[in-house]
Amino acid sequence: MIVQNDRGVYYEENIAYADSSLFSVFTLPMVSGDTHTALNDPFRIILSQSAAEKYFGHINPLGHTLLINGKDTAYITGVMKDMPFNSHFRVDILVSLHTLTQVWNPGTETNWMRSGFYTYLVLPTPAAAAHLTSKLPGFVTRHYDQSIRKYALSLEPLSSVYLHGKPRGRRAGSEVTGSIRNIYIFSLLAVFVLFIACFNFINMTTAVSTYRAKEVGLRKVLGASRRQLIIQFLLDALTLTAIAFLLALLAISLLVPVFDQLVGKTIVTSLFEHASTFILLP
Repeated sequence: MIVQNDRGVYYEENIAYADSSLFSVFTLPMVSGDTHTALNDPFRIILSQSAAEKYFGHINPLGHTLLINGKDTAYITGVMKDMPFNSHFRVDILVSLHTLTQVWNPGTETNWMRSGFYTYLVLPTPAAAAHLTSKLPGFVTRHYDQSIRKYALSLEPLSSVYLHGKPRGRRAGSEVTGSIRNIYIFSLLAVFVLFIACFNFINMTTAVSTYRAKEVGLRKVLGASRRQLIIQFLLDALTLTAIAFLLALLAISLLVPVFDQLVGKTIVTSLFEHASTFILLP
């Protein structure tokens, strides 16, 4: 989609067509505008904060217009916060679905042969999802002509969309998907590296134990008990581990931005973004 105003002409790819029910399914905080009416009419669009700043600077864009594809005038009816990087649904511009179905492709809403639209449902229980799935074949049979082409509808849990789902078009706002296979591969590599680190630590501890034999003997002569010696060795190990952990955090904070540029993806936005993950790191 080509979008332009007096600040310039831009080719936008991060767009999606949606109606106002989107905001009753997803948590998309609005900076300005009414979620109930912002996408009710054709040529109504909602911008992310980044897009609003790109097109209008620090001016409130509500009520302003953008020219779409060099011919259609669209009105800004809302500004939402930027979607997080870890969201499977990440766009900068939401265009009202009526723009597509009533103006650009009239009759789409009543044409059962048109595909390419993704519908998100909020179901109360997994049992409700299973019950609805059992009704989909009969629904398809009633509305689709199966003699020309076979059609099928299916439900997909939102939690599995990114890693297990099929790639989606840009109009669905979720073209990018992950790979569960890559997760397994990197997890195995991490376990392998951890095993090597533990093995090396044990070898190094065993190697230096002979040098500490005199220290242990001297401490026993001075009256140290077995329990005190065990605590000393454990404290030494924990101290080395803590120092290594802090050095690892420093290395990650310095090297992750470089790694992101190398692979072309944002792996981690912040080490402290999720406290639960940070607690599990030690």
